[in-house]
Amino acid sequence: MLQMRGPVAPKLAAVYRDTTALVLMETYFDLNDAWMIAFQLQAARLNRILGKSVVALGLGKESKDKGDYPWTRTPEELEQQIRLIRFVAPESPGVAFFGKWKLKETNCPLTDEQLDEICGRFLEIPTDGSGLTPELLKLGRIFSRNYEEPAIFCSSAFVLPYFHSGQDGGAWGSIHQPPVARVLMMNLGKKDASGVKVQLRDRKKGVWATGPVDIPARSVVVALLPIGEGKGFWGWGGTSIMEVDAPGCEVFSFLDSRHHGK
Repeated sequence: MLQMRGPVAPKLAAVYRDTTALVLMETYFDLNDAWMIAFQLQAARLNRILGKSVVALGLGKESKDKGDYPWTRTPEELEQQIRLIRFVAPESPGVAFFGKWKLKETNCPLTDEQLDEICGRFLEIPTDGSGLTPELLKLGRIFSRNYEEPAIFCSSAFVLPYFHSGQDGGAWGSIHQPPVARVLMMNLGKKDASGVKVQLRDRKKGVWATGPVDIPARSVVVALLPIGEGKGFWGWGGTSIMEVDAPGCEVFSFLDSRHHGK
């Protein structure tokens, strides 16, 4: 069993397919960022590990020193999240949780008994989207649709620095030189997305990384965007805005509501 935050990148997925029985994809958000659930599940599908991948929901809320952001706190939220999972990815075998102790610690309306009752119905919950709010049903359909043309899905929340692993010629934890930003993107369309122009913009400092990206049909990629001279990595935690210029493609770019509002 392995766990990680965010969608699984292709190279990791290639290892997980042969070595791991269960992949827990951590998700510490409330319904304002339900797109994160659908994104993780579809990335797992494209990486051919969906049958062993489970969304792991954070319960309660983030610690005060890290923002006090709400996670899953009510039975209604949990019900909607599970219905979204069942709609987007009925092949996913279940749901998991982190922070169960936070339910009492942060006085959440969701009780242990309700958690057990809702999860006990996981496989009985319909896979047709029934019971979802109109907003979440629309979101689920965006991720579930068949796209004949390229359909790019991305988020600045999936932008990370490029650190050396210690086995690639650089010291463990040191920044790759020249500096680049690692950007995970996926294409749910049946055609390749070629020559896509991507740039990352800080609201105050402007564009700090830019470059071309190619995303084959029905695939997940991790692109490397060069960071501009004299600039730094200004995109921690999804604080930047990702701008995508992709003529002929549908583009769905999602923002972390904690930094950009609902």
